[in-house]
Amino acid sequence: MDETATPQSVLNKVSVDKFLLVLNLPPILKTIDNRSSRDKNKVNLDSIQFSVEGSIVPEISIPNITIPFAGQNLEVTSYSREAYQKNNINFTIDNRFNNYWILWKWLNILNDSKIGLFNQDNLPDPSVIASLHNYQTDMSIFSLDEYNNKIMEFKYHKAFITKLGGIQYHYQQSNQIVSSFEFAYSQLHLEML
Repeated sequence: MDETATPQSVLNKVSVDKFLLVLNLPPILKTIDNRSSRDKNKVNLDSIQFSVEGSIVPEISIPNITIPFAGQNLEVTSYSREAYQKNNINFTIDNRFNNYWILWKWLNILNDSKIGLFNQDNLPDPSVIASLHNYQTDMSIFSLDEYNNKIMEFKYHKAFITKLGGIQYHYQQSNQIVSSFEFAYSQLHLEML
């Protein structure tokens, strides 16, 4: 056996949180930053931490086109990607619910839970806020090896939240509280690290 080889499989992990989510908040959330105290209308951008238990890398498809030719069929590429499926992230809720609160505020800006309108709180300059880049962002999920070194980066561009998962409290169990969120995005890029 090679003595320089990794002593265990990269996929054989003891810990369930071998993924790191790096999320650049969209500009619309940066306008309500409040680092000094807990406020029902603000978010604390310094407190974002996501311990990700897993994510599904979506199917990537570049379909073929069938062209009739000389009594036969010629298969060629379409040269275009189909739309990506939405992605779901499972994460551990921090002990102050800060990471859950930020996702809630993001979703609530897109459609207010009381009024049912976009940007009900009238955040700065609604004409600018309504543009796509103000509620979309880029995010990366890094997979980690058994030594917590980053080995692969999945970059999701122009992403925005579409669903926030429920919370199940289990006070008779010692498990941490987990939830999930779903997001849509326009592009996916992979990078080996």
